[in-house]
Amino acid sequence: MNSSDGFILIKSIIINIEKKINVDSYKYSNIYIWPILRLAIYIYLKKQYNNHQSVSFSQKITAKLKSLLLKFSYKLTNNKNYNLKNLYFGSNSHRILTNGKYENKFFSNENLVVEYDNNLFNLGGNTIPLEKLVKLNKDLRNSRNDLNEIFLKVKEFIPKSVNYNLIKNFCEISLKYYESFQEQLNCPELKKVFILCYYSPSMLGLTIFCKINRINTIEVQHGPISDLHLAYSGWDNCNVKKYQCIPDQIDIWHEGFKKYVEDTFNEISVEGNYYLKKLKYNKELIKDSILITLQMSDSTLNEIYLHILEEFGDKYKIVIRKHPRQVISSEMNNKIKDLNYRYKNLFFQEGSESINDVLNNSFIHITAHSGTFFEALNFKIPTIFLSQRATEYFHTFIQSKYFINCTNSSKEEITQKIIENAP
Repeated sequence: MNSSDGFILIKSIIINIEKKINVDSYKYSNIYIWPILRLAIYIYLKKQYNNHQSVSFSQKITAKLKSLLLKFSYKLTNNKNYNLKNLYFGSNSHRILTNGKYENKFFSNENLVVEYDNNLFNLGGNTIPLEKLVKLNKDLRNSRNDLNEIFLKVKEFIPKSVNYNLIKNFCEISLKYYESFQEQLNCPELKKVFILCYYSPSMLGLTIFCKINRINTIEVQHGPISDLHLAYSGWDNCNVKKYQCIPDQIDIWHEGFKKYVEDTFNEISVEGNYYLKKLKYNKELIKDSILITLQMSDSTLNEIYLHILEEFGDKYKIVIRKHPRQVISSEMNNKIKDLNYRYKNLFFQEGSESINDVLNNSFIHITAHSGTFFEALNFKIPTIFLSQRATEYFHTFIQSKYFINCTNSSKEEITQKIIENAP
């Protein structure tokens, strides 16, 4: 099953639930449960149909140890009172490494940035972990009757191949975060919060807290959006704008994304990609590199990428940039070691590393449908797209000379496109 078919199937499962169950009749402490549960279903089904790699046992152990160390560290500190009108929230996948410290790549260092899903100590700039603001409550404070009932009713519609306990836990943790923010957050002057990826449990809890307390919530676009991204689109059977867990506003990269989000958010503002403001274009540098950006679903390097290595690996530098949330399998790690041995001009770059220098040295960008298209466009670098989804994400750019659609192209045709754009 290709990824688009998977997303269509997920949407049909969700719509079927909304038709069969009166989902809006279930509330927890007057908070609509369904939108949180719906997002959890979307996320976990997406992981299954998009062939996301599972984290290995050793990676789980390492992450757990880091988490315990961090929690112990945070217990030694008290939550501070932050007299700020605006707060900025981003996850560990939205950071870049700068001078040995990790900083959020979208938000200015002049702002206080709160990082959730943190698993590192060496945060730089004006960045703090979420645990410095609030600590997650162990238990829910109010009646679970509606929660338990909707969990039971929805379960029968979910494929048995999916661990339904993960979906339930996602929903419960989101509500625990809401109560944690309600009880613990010390920001009396807070007027606005800017969020990267509102549909994680901590940020859903934050959004609910803010909307109940009339604090403006702004989702900041952090990747491509289409009608198959069910956190932003496809709420056809719901009055989504009444839900407390949906931010008031979304800031989008380009006018072309507006049609996908206009039925979900009360306000839409075209602000451009926040990250581009931090990048610096240098047209004087030698353009001797081919940039390949991977997607989360790339469990291995496909035939086209390997073909590009064979054709151009001795002539140009080839930089393969991993997705910030990509889990690298042991099979792919072994492949990387082998390729690094064979090709001296091959470089693998972590998604958390700055892309600025790579872009300044690249003459072509190749990807399935990565949002790095916008960074490349900003540096006047054409992008070769290998997935039909790119035509949905970037439909307003299809006629641009920087958009090269090679969805149905042969290896030889792709090779020719690279040659045509080479210096």
